[in-house]
Amino acid sequence: MVNCMKKAFIYVIICAVVISVFSAVCAAENGVDYGDGVIKNVVLSNDGVLRWDPYDKAEDYWIGINGGFTPASIGMNLKDLITETGTYRIDLEAYAEEGEKFIAAWSDKIVYDGSVFKLESYTEQTTAEETTEEITEETTEETQEQTSEEETEEGTEALTEEETFETQTERTETASEKTETEAEAETEEKSTESKGGGAKWMIAGICIGVAVTAVVAVLIVQKKAKGK
Repeated sequence: MVNCMKKAFIYVIICAVVISVFSAVCAAENGVDYGDGVIKNVVLSNDGVLRWDPYDKAEDYWIGINGGFTPASIGMNLKDLITETGTYRIDLEAYAEEGEKFIAAWSDKIVYDGSVFKLESYTEQTTAEETTEEITEETTEETQEQTSEEETEEGTEALTEEETFETQTERTETASEKTETEAEAETEEKSTESKGGGAKWMIAGICIGVAVTAVVAVLIVQKKAKGK
């Protein structure tokens, strides 16, 4: 009876030890930090070479093309997996603990035109950048056109002002010339009138002189006649 109790006690101790070890292993396993679960910086070259940053604690990688998975490695070439043109879904998965624990993933779409491989997200990003550049170029062109129009309007206004100023100047000069011409004409008329008046006075003086001379001559003749 004592021996049976001893054996039972030993079995209980062994079971307790096994349970403790199993619990410790599970606790240690559950306490492992496998990161945020996202494989980062995945890059696909134009010729189909796929690269990504190694994921911490990852031991194996698997890649799926439209659902069909195969072992993967950093720097692998997708030409063997994608041979026809089209759009393909790509899934990249990372595993730890000898491939038993799934710890991270990444997915996107691949566009293959027969010669060039591109990730759809990269294509969308490039398209967005090109659109932004086009909008920027259009805005720049519109700004340049507006600036050119404003400069043209300013130039036209400046020319108009210059022409107006020149026209006013010409009118002023013309008016001055007319004024000078009129003044000269008036001066000439006055001079002519003065000359005409002088001639009249000269004729009148001559007539008066002749009349005086005639009177004197008559008086002299009368005196001589009386003396005889």
